Amino acid sequence: MEFSKEPNFQLLSARDFTPEKYVKNLSQSYVGGSELQNLRRKLQSLSEETSNNLKKNVYENYVQFIETAKEISRILILLR
Repeated sequence: MEFSKEPNFQLLSARDFTPEKYVKNLSQSYVGGSELQNLRRKLQSLSEETSNNLKKNVYENYVQFIETAKEISRILILLR
């Protein structure tokens, strides 16, 4: 797997992604601590964005689930 200095969803979600190799590669690729701090901030931002998207999707799916359950209940009442 080819690692990039810039974090991205495709790389981090790849089936053959290995965090240990990724971190080792990064620690060898970056020269100074400031570069690693910038990367840490980018990864933190990516993590927060992912978390927010997940929360949004869970909420949307929950609302859809409740609406579907209500519709099924209405149909069952009509069929009785």
